[in-house]
Amino acid sequence: MTTDTTKLRPTVDDPRDQPPRDPPFPERLRATLAVALACTLVLGLALATVGAATAQGGPTVRVTDASVDPGETTTVRVVLTSAPDGLAGYELVLAVGDGETATVAGANYTGAFGLTTDPAVSDGGRTVRLEAADVEGNVEAGATDVTLATVELQGESAGRTPIEVRPVQIDADGGTRMNVSGEAGAVVVGEPTATPTDESTVTAASDAATTDDATSAAATSEGEGAVAGTSTSGQGSLPLAGAGVAALAVALLAAMLVRRR
Repeated sequence: MTTDTTKLRPTVDDPRDQPPRDPPFPERLRATLAVALACTLVLGLALATVGAATAQGGPTVRVTDASVDPGETTTVRVVLTSAPDGLAGYELVLAVGDGETATVAGANYTGAFGLTTDPAVSDGGRTVRLEAADVEGNVEAGATDVTLATVELQGESAGRTPIEVRPVQIDADGGTRMNVSGEAGAVVVGEPTATPTDESTVTAASDAATTDDATSAAATSEGEGAVAGTSTSGQGSLPLAGAGVAALAVALLAAMLVRRR
């Protein structure tokens, strides 16, 4: 009697008929982490680029520098560096750092502002409050170097003092408040005078200054050459195009890692 052995043989399935298997969990985890890292780098580069551009291009209210003799007066300008959306009006305060060196004698507005408040000098001439509105739309969107007012300063005694500006409120056209920073100026009262003892001292000082100037010029030339040879990566934040290329490279690397797994 012959035994039928077909029932005892194991059935071997064709691998091509098997459904695709998911990669092991560690490999899936590595692939997920690679993609997450790529997305994080892309977002970080984009935010850094936008933040740097905003910081560099923001409007600033600055005070120009000046010099004056004791007992005399001089004028400084209060300037808005840029008005991307125009200027509806402003309120700000100027403060003299050292009231014994200089004081505020008065202030005037420019013709661009049709509605103004009389400048209020206080604190013994150390501060002045300015407030004006551009009711006729003279300062248009995109304007630069807008003179907000001129301030008259009187020299009191020899020295140097900062003139700080504190933007209280500056509004763009339509009433939107502008995010503005302040940049102080300085006023120098009196100038020191050199009193050389004889002509030889003057000649020696002149020769030393000439030598120093030549040395400084050579150092500057070398420094400019070194800067010209450096890469743009040392100039601050990545440009938007550079950030895009870097992000694309990271994304391609992550894709390759996923395919190899």
